[in-house]
Amino acid sequence: MTDATLPTIRTIDVASDAAQARVRARYRAERRFKSYGLAAICLTGLFLLVVLSDVVIKAWPAFTQYQLVLQVRVDPAEIDPQGTRDPAVIRAGDFRALLRDHLRARFSDVADRAGRRLLDGLLSSGADDRLRGMVVANPALIGQAVEVPALLSDDVDLYFKGVGTDITRVNGRGTATAADFSGEVEVRTSGDDFVASLTAIKQNLFVRARADRAEADRLQRQA
Repeated sequence: MTDATLPTIRTIDVASDAAQARVRARYRAERRFKSYGLAAICLTGLFLLVVLSDVVIKAWPAFTQYQLVLQVRVDPAEIDPQGTRDPAVIRAGDFRALLRDHLRARFSDVADRAGRRLLDGLLSSGADDRLRGMVVANPALIGQAVEVPALLSDDVDLYFKGVGTDITRVNGRGTATAADFSGEVEVRTSGDDFVASLTAIKQNLFVRARADRAEADRLQRQA
């Protein structure tokens, strides 16, 4: 028969300085972990806010559209020649022609076909809907001058929003004059406003010509 050895019971003094130090260290580690998690959440929220703000700023122009306010006379000959004041007859009237004729009258110097085509293209295909709705709702407007906002075409709308084409503005030093509005427009200035642009164009053409010459020489050597 052998004697059994009882295991040594280890006691921990939780009130000792070492135990209290370990507890405080664990609490500090937990606080750091919570702080890191909170910082990560805040940083993620900040990035999300930046992304959403960028999306909203870039998409905001899509919710707006430029309009051209015109003072148009509602010609009875185009809208209701018989004077019936029937909404169906008025709705079938050529309101597009009213807007087109008004623009052509305002810009009477545009006389050639190509220029008029561009002038007609300033307005959207649905530019006459607003005027049609106003006259159908109030036939008394027939024969009167009506102020109506007309929607601009997509290209013009994007131009004013600065989305379609980059716009560069340079302050001129001379007085610019334009001539010959019937075909190609020639713009002249009393100063040297075009010198920098012409120099850049010449340099670009020189670089392209040198590259083309080098390519031609290479092809000639291979032939």
